[in-house]
Amino acid sequence: NRHAPYPAIVIDRLWRLVDANAPARMLLTPFGINDGDSLLLAFFQNPDRGVAAELGGFSARIDVGGTAVLHVDGDSAVSGELVELDDTDTQRLDFFARACGAVSQETLVTAQDISRQATAYSASNSQDADCGKDWGAEEWRSVWAAIFRKTAQDIMGFYGQKQPVDVYRSFGPMLTRASAWVRAQSDVTPQNIRHGFDYSDVERDARRRPYMDFFMVEEQDIRFRRYDRSLSDTVQRAAFVSADAVTVLPYDPTRDRVLVIEQFRFGPLTRGDTQPWSIEPIAGRIDPAETPEMAGHPDAR
Repeated sequence: NRHAPYPAIVIDRLWRLVDANAPARMLLTPFGINDGDSLLLAFFQNPDRGVAAELGGFSARIDVGGTAVLHVDGDSAVSGELVELDDTDTQRLDFFARACGAVSQETLVTAQDISRQATAYSASNSQDADCGKDWGAEEWRSVWAAIFRKTAQDIMGFYGQKQPVDVYRSFGPMLTRASAWVRAQSDVTPQNIRHGFDYSDVERDARRRPYMDFFMVEEQDIRFRRYDRSLSDTVQRAAFVSADAVTVLPYDPTRDRVLVIEQFRFGPLTRGDTQPWSIEPIAGRIDPAETPEMAGHPDAR
C-alpha cells in the first residue's frame, strides 16, 4: 500500500524531522549522518545511517534573521535521510523543535517511493509569501552550523526542567549568546606571559541557570587548576551572561574631537543614579552571524 499509515514525523525549523508515534521513530535530516556539522551530534553519539527520503511541497529557506524555515512550495521538496530513533530520542527532539518555536501541520514524507503520513513542525512564518532566500548547505555550515549546534546544546540543558514554550521566549538571546561563544573559540590569546592554562583546566561539578531572558545568570560549582598544578577546592561562582558588543568612537582629526552620545540606561537607574542617562561612545550588540564591523556600522549612522 503506497499510502499506508506510517509514524508521524516532527520537523523543527532546521528541517530535522522526527516521527511522533509507534512503531518506529524516524528522523529526517538534510545532512549526511556522518557530517560533523549535523545537529544530530548535539543529541546522539553514534546515529545510524538512514535511507534517502524527501518531504514534498516545501522548499528550504533562510529568513532575514538567518533562521532556517520551511516554505510551502508545491513544486519543491526537501531531501534528506531517515534515521531510526528510540522513544527518548524522539521526545528530546520534539522538545527541541518546540523550544525553537515550531508549529505543526499534516503532510506526507516519501521514502523508497512510498508516501507516508506525517506531522511536520516548522517555523510559524513558513507560509509567508516571502520568507527569505533559498537555503544552501555550504553557506549554512559556514555561517550558522556552529551557532545552532551550541544553541541546541543549551536548549537541551533545559530538557526535563522547563517547558519548551518557556525556553522559546529566550530563543533569540540564546542564539546571540551562542554566537558569542563560537566567536570566543577563535579568539587568539597571547601566551608569552601566561602559564598555559586553558578551558580544560577547569572542572565543572554542577551548573545552574536560575534566570534566563534577554540576559542570563549562570551559576557553576567548579574546581580550577592552581599554579602548583593541583586542583582547587570546589567553589561556587556566578556570572551575568550577555553577548558580545561593539563600540565605535568617531574621531574628527581636523577638529581633534570625538563623538559621544547620550542615552538612557537601566543599570544606573537600578543603582539609584539620579540622572540615569549616560554619556558614552556608540555601542551595540553583535547579533548572531554578524562581525563586529557589520554590527558597528548601522549603529554609527
